[in-house]
Amino acid sequence: MNSVLAIAINYAAAACVGLLFLHKPTVLTSTDLDWVLISCGLGVMFSIVFNLSRAATQSVGMGITSVAMKLGVVFPVVIGILFYNEHFQWVNYIGLIFGFTSIYFLNKPSKDIDNKIDKHIILLPLFVWLGSGVCDSAVQLIQQKFPLPASNGMFSFTAFLAAATSSLSFVIFKQMKWDIKSLLGGVALGIPNYFSIHFLVKALQEMEKDWQMKSSTLFMVNNLTIVILSVGIGLILFKEKLDKFKLFGLFLALLALYLINFKH
Repeated sequence: MNSVLAIAINYAAAACVGLLFLHKPTVLTSTDLDWVLISCGLGVMFSIVFNLSRAATQSVGMGITSVAMKLGVVFPVVIGILFYNEHFQWVNYIGLIFGFTSIYFLNKPSKDIDNKIDKHIILLPLFVWLGSGVCDSAVQLIQQKFPLPASNGMFSFTAFLAAATSSLSFVIFKQMKWDIKSLLGGVALGIPNYFSIHFLVKALQEMEKDWQMKSSTLFMVNNLTIVILSVGIGLILFKEKLDKFKLFGLFLALLALYLINFKH
């Protein structure tokens, strides 16, 4: 399918789902300008990062791109520690280090792919890493500073609407042909894409309130469990085999999850 068109439709579908799940219509005022601008900027970044990861996957492969995207979690972790006064025990810090390391080993690309990489193309996963980190940090900022629009769905809806507007504008500008396969694929992607942000924001609110879980911890746990689930799906559905690097990465990831959440 046309991946650029599918990505654009995905955000349009996510915005429609967000509209359906708004708690109640909200009249925006001048006091809402700050979070609206952040949300719109995040939406544009969603579109850019998704298309960058598409291009990076096609150029350098899924392994390197996955590592780059998941290691973007370093941004909200560092921001949580430096700016939101999230203090850890030394055991938790070791868990964070193991978590970063496991992401690399679980997605370690083959030597064949490495040998084909052009020096200039390697900038693509670097931009994916930066963009992914910025997106996670923006979600973290919204939840910390603007809890009301985050909880009532306005933040998610606004972000996806901005993503849909920017990506569809590009499709129209390029005069791309529309096809039913890309449309259906985009809709199928857009529905879970909305809920991935919706439930992440909910988790940030509820876990901080009821479990005293730090936002940086949640981002790391979220990314690690996604990686572990991806490996499991690869084993079950695609009959992938675990080499020594993936086995070591899986062990580190499970150990990291335990250490990150360890409390005396």
